[in-house]
Amino acid sequence: MNLSPDNPLFWFLVLAGLGLFLFGISSISRVIKKMADSGLSKIMDKCSGNRFTGFLTGAAFTAIIQSSGGTTALTIGMVRAGVLSFLAAAPIIIGANVGTTVTSFIISIPIAEYLSIAVLIGGFILLLATRKKYQNIGDLFFAIGCIFLGLWIMTANLKQLAEIEGFRQMISFLTSNPWLGLLLGALLTAATQSSSAVIGVVQSLYAASIAASIASGQPADISLFGVLPILFGANIGTTITALLSSIGGTKDAKRAALFHFIYNFVGAALFMGLIYIPPIHNWLSSSATWGFSPALQIAFSHLIFNLVTAGIFLGALKPVCKLVDLMVPGSDRVAPALAIKELDSKIMASFPSQGIALGKEQVLTMFSYSKMMFETMGEYLEHGKAEDAEFVHTIEGSIDKIDRMINEYLLKVDRGDLSTADITNLTRVLRACKDIERIGDYGESLVTFFETASERKEPLEGKIKEAVLGANQNAITLIDKTIQAFKDNDRTLSLSIIKERRTLNAKIDDTIESFFDDIPTGENAARSYLDLVFVDIMNSYQRVYSHCSNIGKLYGTDKSYDFEMETKRENMTLRY
Repeated sequence: MNLSPDNPLFWFLVLAGLGLFLFGISSISRVIKKMADSGLSKIMDKCSGNRFTGFLTGAAFTAIIQSSGGTTALTIGMVRAGVLSFLAAAPIIIGANVGTTVTSFIISIPIAEYLSIAVLIGGFILLLATRKKYQNIGDLFFAIGCIFLGLWIMTANLKQLAEIEGFRQMISFLTSNPWLGLLLGALLTAATQSSSAVIGVVQSLYAASIAASIASGQPADISLFGVLPILFGANIGTTITALLSSIGGTKDAKRAALFHFIYNFVGAALFMGLIYIPPIHNWLSSSATWGFSPALQIAFSHLIFNLVTAGIFLGALKPVCKLVDLMVPGSDRVAPALAIKELDSKIMASFPSQGIALGKEQVLTMFSYSKMMFETMGEYLEHGKAEDAEFVHTIEGSIDKIDRMINEYLLKVDRGDLSTADITNLTRVLRACKDIERIGDYGESLVTFFETASERKEPLEGKIKEAVLGANQNAITLIDKTIQAFKDNDRTLSLSIIKERRTLNAKIDDTIESFFDDIPTGENAARSYLDLVFVDIMNSYQRVYSHCSNIGKLYGTDKSYDFEMETKRENMTLRY
């Protein structure tokens, strides 16, 4: 359906395309985070090993999907998810800018509309998938499809502007004023979210001008000198994709977006200066330059622009990255590297006791992450920084990753070769690992409650804030004690943790009862979001205390409970 720009539905479609695109780039970070341990992250890790492989990866991927915006959004998403560092992402972004020049050569092929079929593929996968692994794949396809469906809707509609005579006259005027052309290219690309659409229009206008010139025998109204600034501006405008996808992200995500802007801005400034050099100016102002078709002249200009700029930035990558670091000061808090390489199956086969001990060390690392999670949550509750909330989600992902790796490692052991003491230790490690994983899940649920409250403009204050901060601090203290008890196999400390859990849960029960006594009642009583979820929040803290108590019970209990008999029963289960 072809709509005229004077039809309101035309602009509704443009805005709908923009909305789909924004949804896609905001969703892809969440999806990447869930899939960070999949083959995709491994490929990106290998390909970003140095600046040249990262550059080639960005160029190749963009050449395939026909959108530097899509590649940049994906790269920023991986930076936000902690899969890539800023220094590793920079060469990929450079490569994406070179890869997008392929679009200029095949601009007449509607690549984006075919890629939008990923929405359908993702939808079917989400409809039929029952396993989380395949649901994540469906989410990824759906997010990528939304990006390209949005780009296609915008491009298909805005290209029609080229058919309006008034618009063509405006372009002719602006191309005779290069700096205004630069601004126009940047603004149009920022509005359409697609440099390909703008460059396609430029190619069409330039080709039409050259054809009219040949037919009439008169000089063309549009020359390369006038049209190239629009192309340079389009490269600046396309950086809005990275800027949008970094909003609310980590420091490294913001650095990657800023790097993308600096790359294109410096390149545009350099080439704007070059086209004013007299020999180059005269050459670009002449008709039928280079002997190629008008469309190819634009395509080769685009390629040269990006190759030269890429060469400069790859050669000066580290100094430029240091400059960006200074422009975006501060650092993201990133969980320590997951030192899991020591868990070698050969060690478990030859020295099972040592293998289980190594597994326990990784559980302690996992436990320290859970403590870090609640400490960070306390910072978020006090200061409301989005990066703290995002760090909590990152920690939870790290905890899940260690949990899977430890279970895969320990459950491969030949239990027939284990002594009774080894089986007891194995049982304790596996059970503690699962309880810590659940603590991480509750931590992430809690920060989601707090993020939702922030989005709804409902800050924690008064008695609710006091109760939540108190419960959070108690969680940190109890987790710290549980870490020590688990590390030292301390029965006495474990018993105190079990008792303290009862005291803390009773205190929360009293807080909840007091909360209901204080809130207004009646059909017309207003209820805020925090009023509605307060009990869920406090119950989540109670579950955290309970999982700490579960770990304490691995070493003893103050009730009539024979842990040794329980262990023997579990040992029989493990053996058979």
